[in-house]
Amino acid sequence: MATMSSDESLAPTPLPAHIYKLLPSPPPSPLPPALPVSELDQNDGYIHLSTHTQVPGTASRFFASEKEVWLLKLRYEDVKPHIRWEKSGSGVFPHFYNGLKVGKDKVFDVKGWKKADFAGRDWKEILEEDAWLEA
Repeated sequence: MATMSSDESLAPTPLPAHIYKLLPSPPPSPLPPALPVSELDQNDGYIHLSTHTQVPGTASRFFASEKEVWLLKLRYEDVKPHIRWEKSGSGVFPHFYNGLKVGKDKVFDVKGWKKADFAGRDWKEILEEDAWLEA
């Protein structure tokens, strides 16, 4: 596991309006109060999130072989008290410490993409061009 450190000074300026959770399959509809937790999140004890600029790279790194990717859009202000900005690998990422609970009360919007709809392009290319991802 990568070495991590948390420090408020690591938070980006300006703070994002939205942060995102990547999923390899569609979330339940309607969204429940708490979504199932990935094995990685369970093992680490927090929900891994990404900013809009980090999503394409995160998708390429961890979801490269997936045929579809789904994103949960969270309003930063709604989750800010539970976010820690931590160094992980070569970047600083938002991690959600809320007892591994993210669901309908925290999710602002949901969108999915199918790789087959984009003629052989990778997730990085697909997501970098999508206006739905916003700061």
